[in-house]
Amino acid sequence: MKHSLNSNSKSAVEASKESLYKKAHRSLEFEIREEENKALIDELKMTNQALIDETKHRKQIEEKLLSSEVQFRLISTSANDAIIMIDNDSIVSFWNKAAEEIFGYSTEDAVGKSLVRLVIPEKYQEAHMNGFEKFKYTGHGPFVGKTVRLSAVRKDGTEFPVSLSLSAVLVKDKWNAIGIVRDITERKQMEDILQESEDKFRSISDSANDAIIMLDNDEKIIYWNNSAERIFGHLRDEAEGENISELIIPERFREKHLEGFESFRSTGTGNMVGKMVEVAGIRKDGSEIPIELSLSSVKLKNKWCAIALIRDITERKKADDQINKLSHAVAQSSCSILITDGKGIIEYVNPKFTRVTGYTFAEAVGENPSILKSGKQSTEVYRGMWETITSGKEWRGEFYNKRKDGEFIWEYASISPVKNDKGVITNFIGVKEDISKRKQIEEELRISHKMSSIGRLSASVFHEILNPVNIISAHTQILLMEAAKGSKTEEDLKSIQDEIDRIVNITDNLLKFSVKEDTETEETEINGLLENALSLIKPELHLKSIKYITKLEEDLPEVTAHGSELREAFLKLITNSIEAMPEGGTLTIKTLLKGESIKISFSDTGCGIAKENIDKIFEPFFSTKKEIKGVGLGLSSSYAIIESYGGRISVESEEGKGATFIIDLPVKG
Repeated sequence: MKHSLNSNSKSAVEASKESLYKKAHRSLEFEIREEENKALIDELKMTNQALIDETKHRKQIEEKLLSSEVQFRLISTSANDAIIMIDNDSIVSFWNKAAEEIFGYSTEDAVGKSLVRLVIPEKYQEAHMNGFEKFKYTGHGPFVGKTVRLSAVRKDGTEFPVSLSLSAVLVKDKWNAIGIVRDITERKQMEDILQESEDKFRSISDSANDAIIMLDNDEKIIYWNNSAERIFGHLRDEAEGENISELIIPERFREKHLEGFESFRSTGTGNMVGKMVEVAGIRKDGSEIPIELSLSSVKLKNKWCAIALIRDITERKKADDQINKLSHAVAQSSCSILITDGKGIIEYVNPKFTRVTGYTFAEAVGENPSILKSGKQSTEVYRGMWETITSGKEWRGEFYNKRKDGEFIWEYASISPVKNDKGVITNFIGVKEDISKRKQIEEELRISHKMSSIGRLSASVFHEILNPVNIISAHTQILLMEAAKGSKTEEDLKSIQDEIDRIVNITDNLLKFSVKEDTETEETEINGLLENALSLIKPELHLKSIKYITKLEEDLPEVTAHGSELREAFLKLITNSIEAMPEGGTLTIKTLLKGESIKISFSDTGCGIAKENIDKIFEPFFSTKKEIKGVGLGLSSSYAIIESYGGRISVESEEGKGATFIIDLPVKG
């Protein structure tokens, strides 16, 4: 029982100790918990404050983000350029209004779709994906941070040019891309037009035979074409950037050039601007060449620049020199020269032509050479000439032409065709020589030779003819004295005597060709001789109903001649005119001082002279009269008299329209 008590007592003590321990432990635990609770409360307070602060900060950030997003959306909505954002898988995450308009997809259609399938042309899709594969891990790529030109495709499938500005942005540790895309269709079209224009300009300028050089406002060369290289010898790379004054302008002109360019810089004007001038230029090898310069001004970036078109005229100058030499030779030629077009219309005549024909340059140009036709030459001559030259051959021959004043002239002509590079006749050139004097001399020599032959014949047979004629005449006169008046015998004998007198007259005239009397000359007044000759023949003029008109120039200088011989020549010409007007008519006698000679003309309204007889009219024994009353020496005798005083006699006539005999007598001191 004791044991039991001890056991119970021990158990009570232990129970008491355990109770006390528990109380102490609870008390300590409470104290510890109180401390822990206090620390926890402090921590909770701090955490709560931190949460409050973080909430405020987050709210501020959210407000800023909201504000930033509002601004971004406002900007992106109002932007003319498409703004597109794609995530790390190339899926569209943002698509603004401009993107809708440019590509044709609405935002709902585009967001969440692969960019590749939306806007990238099929031919570029693989390249895009290869590039994007690198970008998604590095944020780098060939287009990042740059603005490039690409091709894009619209919803309707049309491909068009765009300008892309690409940037990379890190979102949730993944690289996203933001692209700003601009439709440059119109700009590209304009650029293409400009490029085409520039290409055309370069093509034209590089193929041009003239040098095209452009200078900036500092006189430096900014454009130098192929012909500039060829003309001056400087390559484009050598020329562009250099001052033109140091490159191609001769040293003696540089100072003046620089003075002029200084004014040009501010005004765009100058003495040479807008003009074409001939100046000198310097080649790379130092040689000087003649050039033709056309200068114009253009304003670029508000500064005056110059454009020069330059032509090397070296060959032209040489050709001009040759043309000038030829022109001077033609102008100063002693021959008449005329050039016609392919139809025979005169394009050029030289001064000699105008002096010979009397037509001025202005009067001749535009006319046909037929203005010189005298009407006294066969049409066959002209037809043959035209056929020859139009066949490409040269024609040579003589023309009997008429001057503007009506005077007739002989010309020897050489007419040749002028052909172009294709062998086509474009012009004709005629070279003519006035051979009137030569023809006159030839005619005079011919007639003189004929007269001389007649004279020699006359002298040799004079006595052989005259002696028998005198005997016949003496016996005829005796028989007339014995013949009954009014008988047939008397009539026959008178006829014989008339013929004897005619033979004597012929013999006397023939003798004059063989025996030239030495007569003294004197100062003779032409008008007086003509009036004297008319006074002797007035009765015959009146008897044959011929009216005479005199137009004698007053105060004519005197000529040195034998008056009676000249009067005889005048009388024979007047008599010839009277015989040409058997039914009456008008005789006009004129005198005129022309240069160093006196011109005397006898014009009748008679039957005229046939064309084929004109050249024979002054030959001895030639007559157009059917009944020859004389020997036919009247005109040839007059010819010989005028010729003996250094004069000239000619005739102009058309059959049925009268005739005009013209005497030119030199005035002698």
